[in-house]
Amino acid sequence: MASNPFSSDAYLMPPVNLTDYQMSNQAGARWSRYQQYLSFYRGWQWSELRRPGERRLTVNYARAIVQKHASYFIGKPVQFELISNNHADLSLKATEQALREMWDDNGLAVVDYDAAVDAAVLGDGGFKVTLQPNDEADPLEPVRHAGRPRQTGTGAGGRVVVRAVDITRLNAGFKYADLKQLTWVTEQYQLTAGEAREQYGSDLFEAAGLTMNALADSENVEMLERWTESQYSVEVNRTAIIAGPNPYGFIPYVLFPNRAVPRCAWGESDLEDILPLASEFNVRVSVLSQLLQMSGNPVLVLENVEDSEGLRVGPGAIWHLPEGAKAQLLEMLSSGGVDLHIKYIETLYQMLHDLSEAPASGFGRGGQSSGRSGGGGGGGGSSGVALEIMLHPVIQRVSRKRRIWDEVLDRRNRMMLRLSGLPVYRSRIIWPDVLPRDRAALVTQEVGLVASSIHSLATARRVLGDEQPELENDLIVAEREKLGLNAVGGGSGGAAGRIAPIGASAKDQQPVKLSGALVQGLSNSGG
Repeated sequence: MASNPFSSDAYLMPPVNLTDYQMSNQAGARWSRYQQYLSFYRGWQWSELRRPGERRLTVNYARAIVQKHASYFIGKPVQFELISNNHADLSLKATEQALREMWDDNGLAVVDYDAAVDAAVLGDGGFKVTLQPNDEADPLEPVRHAGRPRQTGTGAGGRVVVRAVDITRLNAGFKYADLKQLTWVTEQYQLTAGEAREQYGSDLFEAAGLTMNALADSENVEMLERWTESQYSVEVNRTAIIAGPNPYGFIPYVLFPNRAVPRCAWGESDLEDILPLASEFNVRVSVLSQLLQMSGNPVLVLENVEDSEGLRVGPGAIWHLPEGAKAQLLEMLSSGGVDLHIKYIETLYQMLHDLSEAPASGFGRGGQSSGRSGGGGGGGGSSGVALEIMLHPVIQRVSRKRRIWDEVLDRRNRMMLRLSGLPVYRSRIIWPDVLPRDRAALVTQEVGLVASSIHSLATARRVLGDEQPELENDLIVAEREKLGLNAVGGGSGGAAGRIAPIGASAKDQQPVKLSGALVQGLSNSGG
């Protein structure tokens, strides 16, 4: 790594100028940049070895900020619903349920969170969707095909597998007219010889002239996959063992930028803007720590003394100084020196939060005023608004990322449906709330909106987090029919004992009266 022309201990990476940035999307430069970001995220934030006696503190705000944003962005599982233009499409619900089972089978809640963190650090992320044989596959199929793709439509004999790819060893080409469309992908990875033999079969290696059987099971081999829309190949130690047509008919990768860069397929890391500040923060905190250490172990300054043996600072120490000699302790923190360092560190702290769009209130600081808003109500409806204002930069950042992921998850769902042989639908992604919400207040709000015919029952259920509102309707109808609740209940014979059916018309339902408190609550909440 290059030396710093200004301060070696504060230096980690050179600022990217225009020339470097134009070249940074070439594979080698991009992979090098990935490694620098990854090292910084892991806490390797000093460019030189520690000198003897030097105090170094690494305050890893990079990791804290990335994980905090990921928690806001995708800390809770994402939901979806399939979209059909045909309202009488009977296969929609069954397809949606099958797709949910594939999500659960792959543990995509965890996979998506890990991919979001990875993309935030590196600047790019991706998923790979493949079809692997399961235990119910055709027993006559050779074992050597276990690692090869299967023909579309054979979902009954295979399992759809989704994994986050290692973008640091992946390269791709994009169509000039549409940077979201891949033209080719190459992925490099390592397997042990035993894993390679199990996945592809020894006969493929022997046919290619590779003596894989002579390798120990624990010895690593380099794998390289190449995908185009028409071709697929696998190389082991630069020797092709599989080469032929692409059996999927499409490239099974979904690549996406963390933050979109105009006219560029690759993205930017969340660490892009904070690297110099985080390095300087480490330096200043370490300097302050060194000063406090020296203040706690003061330096003794002697004048006109030839021999300092026996002169030590400590409780009860008695010194016999020769005539004309002077001794004093060097005060390192006089004249407000500590305050100056602390103010500078606080300035760096504020700049870190500003550039990362992660306000201090998101870390549990600076939120003491939120309960005072609204004129002495002690929180109430205004406190949530005040919290949203304080965390508005986080909400804006999350919204930008979610617009990218809407398309990513939709494309991934279509690949999963296509490989499983199910009808292919587009998806509407349902994101969890960024900020915590008062569920009791939200229920009250939706009750009033439905009663006023402003929201439908389906909309209210979606707002409350119900991922399958139509299915919930069917369950309610079945439950009421089973319990006999669609007739007059409770023996009262009056309107109070009647529960209107789900499918009843508006004239059959009893009018709902809204109280003044409910109306006021709806007004305060923006409903």
